[in-house]
Amino acid sequence: MLLAPPLAEELNRSRRQLSLMSHAFAQAGIQVLMLDLKGTGDSPGDFSDATWKDWIDDLEHGWEWLRERTGLSPVIWGVRGGCWLGMELARRIAAPARMLFWQPQKLGSVYLNQWLRQKTAGDMLQGLPKAEPDQLRSQWAAGGVVEIGGYALTANIAQPLHAADLGAAAPRTEIQVLECASGELDVPSPGSVALQQEWKREECKVRWQRVRGEAYWQLQESPDQTELVSATLSVLLRASE
Repeated sequence: MLLAPPLAEELNRSRRQLSLMSHAFAQAGIQVLMLDLKGTGDSPGDFSDATWKDWIDDLEHGWEWLRERTGLSPVIWGVRGGCWLGMELARRIAAPARMLFWQPQKLGSVYLNQWLRQKTAGDMLQGLPKAEPDQLRSQWAAGGVVEIGGYALTANIAQPLHAADLGAAAPRTEIQVLECASGELDVPSPGSVALQQEWKREECKVRWQRVRGEAYWQLQESPDQTELVSATLSVLLRASE
C-alpha cells in the first residue's frame, strides 16, 4: 500500500486517521509506505520549493521501492488531494493499477478555489485588503507566491492543481472509494455519480461506499473514524480473496 497523502493543512489534520488506518493495515499483514513528499513533513526543502512533478516523482520512487521489496504491484491509496497525485502516478506507470480513494474530488480547480476563499477570509479577519481570486492567480502568472494558511503556494503547484481532473482515469484501473458522510449513506452525491460514470467509460472497475463519519481532514481534533477503518479493511481483504 502506497499512500498519496492529502495536501497542506489537510495532511496535518488527517495524520491521526492515516496512522490508525496504517496500523490496521499492518495488523492485517498489509505493508504501508507513508512518504513525506518534497517540502512537506520531515522531507528536505520548503513547501514553496516543491513542484507537482516532484511529488509524483516521489510517489513513483515509493511505488517502485515497494514493488521491488515485495514482488507485488502496490495499491495506491489516495486521500483528498492525494487522489489526483495517485491517479497521475497510475497513468505514468502505464499498467493496470488498484486504487483506494478516500474523499476524492473531481476537479482540482474547485479544490484550489476553496484555498483561495480561505486566503480571502483570513486576510479579512486580519484587517488586510481583500484579495480577489483573479488577483491571486495573476500573482502566480507573474512568478509570485501566495501564502495560504501558512503555506507558500507557487504556480508550480497551483497551476497543475487547477488543471487536475480525477475523471481522466488510467484505463482499466480498479478503483475502490470510501467516503465519510453524516447524511443518507445510500444516496450518492451528484459528484460521485458523475465520477463513476466517467471512470466506467475508461473501462475501470469501480466500487463506491459511504460510511458514517466526520470530515476529519477539516477538524483540528476529529474523533477516530473507526467505521472508516473497518470498512476499508473489509473491502480490501474481500477484494484480495
